[in-house]
Amino acid sequence: MKVVLLHHPLKILDEMREFFRISYPLGLMYIASSLRANGHEVRILDALGDGWKTVEKDGEYVRIGMTREQIKKELEKENPDFVGITAQYTSQAEAAHESAAIAKEVNKDIKVIFGGPHASATAPTTLQDPNVDFAFAGEGELTAVELLKDLKNPQNVKGIWYKTETGEVKNTGAANVIQDLDQLPFPAYDLVNVQNYFDAGKEGMSARRFAKGEGNWATMFTTRGCPYTCNFCSIYNTMGRRWRKRSTKNSVDEIEYLYNKYGIRTIFFEDDNFTLDMNHTVEILDEIKKRKLELQWQTPNGVRADRLDRELVAKMKDTGCTRLRVAVEHGDQKFLNEVIHKKMDLSVLEGSVKVVREFGIDMDGFFILGIAGETDQTMRTSVDFMKKLASLGLNPIIGYAVPLPGTELFEVCRKNNYFTKEKFTSKDYQLGYSREPMIQTPWMTTERLKEWYFTAFRETIFARMKHDPRVLANLNIVQELKTNPLKATKLAYSYIKRTLFSRHLGSKSEDPIEATARSVVNLKD
Repeated sequence: MKVVLLHHPLKILDEMREFFRISYPLGLMYIASSLRANGHEVRILDALGDGWKTVEKDGEYVRIGMTREQIKKELEKENPDFVGITAQYTSQAEAAHESAAIAKEVNKDIKVIFGGPHASATAPTTLQDPNVDFAFAGEGELTAVELLKDLKNPQNVKGIWYKTETGEVKNTGAANVIQDLDQLPFPAYDLVNVQNYFDAGKEGMSARRFAKGEGNWATMFTTRGCPYTCNFCSIYNTMGRRWRKRSTKNSVDEIEYLYNKYGIRTIFFEDDNFTLDMNHTVEILDEIKKRKLELQWQTPNGVRADRLDRELVAKMKDTGCTRLRVAVEHGDQKFLNEVIHKKMDLSVLEGSVKVVREFGIDMDGFFILGIAGETDQTMRTSVDFMKKLASLGLNPIIGYAVPLPGTELFEVCRKNNYFTKEKFTSKDYQLGYSREPMIQTPWMTTERLKEWYFTAFRETIFARMKHDPRVLANLNIVQELKTNPLKATKLAYSYIKRTLFSRHLGSKSEDPIEATARSVVNLKD
């Protein structure tokens, strides 16, 4: 069968366009290679990668990527049996559905499949769109092959939602987890124009914008899944909670292929937990060293700080690690344990930051503000912890809690009426991380949460300046100055305006952690 996998354009609020980035359609590239290996004719229509310099005004939005007419023309030329669309981000769900409409406009008989984290979490509502025929819930490589093999009997294919002839939406149950990741062919890099991503990186427009050296960068996974149960995280909807690893040989074979074929010199390990099995990490780094692959690499999704030690960090430095990100999430231990369910001892963080910075590796830390149950007291504790780590050289990445569909946090907020509005749109999700909070509780209003956001940003900046001005070089804005001075200036103005002149907070209030924890227990009952 003939399949077109569509990497759809982005639809960004005009006020947020300075935050626009592009990244490889890695999920589509994996599916493409699996379908191709099973005899199907596959094209990746990279509407974003091929059209990343094309910007169209669309009301309060801008569309970045190929125009609607260009996409339509390419689909008419291909006339595929199937169009697969990745609905990766909830903030881009509307853009994905617009692309489905274009496919059906070309030919109503084209079968449209949605996959990715958003589709996995919202499959029943996704299929309310008459332009979407199937939605994958979980990993898509083997599911896609099985569906195309037995299209007349979708009920026999695990891991899909589909419509019957009468329009009824049905589900076939959970997809089978791919146990042997080595069986998957490497992502189909040959079906995208990698030069587009290199060029975007050089101009500071890549999602992984700290690429250095020659500017030739790529992303990859060596593991899938995460056994932890953080209440805000949605990745288990696609990758599951069972942690699986590729063999060392298979992982480094892919790195060597990218190194030789495309001149890749910067690798971003997209694993959700690259250091969960420290022996696995060590083996990969030793093999990179053995094959004399002179790389720079980073972990943009974050690793656990309690899975780092001096020996491992030394190997990281020796094999080209330039930046690590750790997923801290919150600085209040009780809140982290009982509400977020992170199950990490915060006492290890200070030592981890010291060791990483001692080896000259840049370090970022993710922190979330406003998860249901927050009070002034938990916020003050968390901000103080951020300041302590910032003074040691860690760069805090601070954002509001975003209640993603399919997460425990979403269900807690829905059950307790903590959402700021009855129904969220893509616009709300675009603004939700740094502009307009989506959660409010009796203990934390949105206005108070905004003030805490500004306080956290300001105090961590000053902590860095006071203890070690050199760590300012880790700021995203400073990194942007190297590639896109105009964008960096606009970002700096926005941050200064919104943070330095806001009210400082630090008062105490009752602790609702137990109440929130009870809410979670009741939810599970």
